[in-house]
Amino acid sequence: MGWKPWQYSDSRKIIHAIHINKNANTGGRFSWTAELFIPFALLSPMNNVPPQKGTQWRANFYRIDHDKNAAYSSWQLTQSSYHDYKNFGTIEFI
Repeated sequence: MGWKPWQYSDSRKIIHAIHINKNANTGGRFSWTAELFIPFALLSPMNNVPPQKGTQWRANFYRIDHDKNAAYSSWQLTQSSYHDYKNFGTIEFI
């Protein structure tokens, strides 16, 4: 049950989208929003799936741009590596 989201289909398919937010009052700057749908069927090996109301998961999300030089961004700043779980954020299901 390896995790290769680009190879899944049906109830295990990951869906993603991006939206570019342009505003004339920002002097040509823009922001972007990413959406990621991860079905619970894909997370079935984990405990607490599907989560109940009030369940909290520790997580982090990363993006690496591989243009000329790699550029890294994350939801929560980590120190030593991507696996720095002490600095992950908390997702609470409501």
